[in-house]
Formats: sequence, structure tokens, C-alpha cells
Amino acid sequence: PLLDQALEDISSSSLSSSQNNNPIALAALDGLCQWVSKAIQEQEDRDNNNSSSSSSSISSSNMSNIQETLIKWKMDDNRVYEAVKAIATGIPRPGHSVVGQGTYRDGGKGWIELAELYVNNGLTDEGELYQSKGGKFIGIDHLANTSREGLIDYGGAMARFEF
Repeated sequence: PLLDQALEDISSSSLSSSQNNNPIALAALDGLCQWVSKAIQEQEDRDNNNSSSSSSSISSSNMSNIQETLIKWKMDDNRVYEAVKAIATGIPRPGHSVVGQGTYRDGGKGWIELAELYVNNGLTDEGELYQSKGGKFIGIDHLANTSREGLIDYGGAMARFEF
């Protein structure tokens, strides 16, 4: 009801019609770090021929997409892969003592790509709500939420929707 009211208010506002601005909403990507971390762990288990964790909570199509992306980054740009891994797990990259600004900078393009997969696979409740109300996913804002909770849960990335 709150989202419906906000959309109704903005559509009846003279500001919206006079400047032709469409409402924008940012959706938190709750669980993104856990999703990426789990995919990394499962890939590492496979790489080490340790298939004891064969029961995955990530659907096979989602797992395939994310693992293809992770493998691509690991092969093409290990710096991005290690930064993405550090963002997801909270464990600093080799040779670093913290997950800091440089890690988020180096992992930015990889993290955005993974966040887009997360949204496109329907894994964000808030994003699904916005889409059900006519919102169109238009991209990821990297480091839109730099609060401690935002960085730990979804690496600071938020999905942008336009109505």
C-alpha cells in the first residue's frame, strides 16, 4: 500500500508532469553476498574434487549463470575475481589486511554483473515488488549503500528501477 500511495502521489504531482521525470526506486539486494559466497564455495569445492556439498540451495540455472560469470572473471581478470570474493565473504584479498575502498573499486565491474544476475533471476524481494508495480529494472548502483549492513549483506550495490 505504501508503494502504491507513493506512485499515486508522484503521478498526480505537477512536478512529475511538468519536468517529465519518472519516479526512481532503489532496491536493496538482501542476500547478495551470501549468494555469491555460496557459489564461490561450491565452485572451489568442485575445483578441489570435493563434491560433498552437492546439495545446493541455489537453483541449478541460477548456479550455472553465477558460476559461469565467476569462472570468466577468474580466468580473464583474477584481480576482479579476488575482489569480488573478498566483497562476498568479507575476507581480505591475499596481500591485503582489510576489505576496503580498493577492493570495492577493483571488484566493481564484477560485482555489478553479479548483482544484475541476482536481480534478473528474481532473487530480490524488493525488486520483485517494484517490478510487480510496473517498475523497470534499469541498472545497478555500485556502492549506493555504504552502511556497514549494506556492505556486509549486499556489497553496497542496489538495483535501480524506473516507473
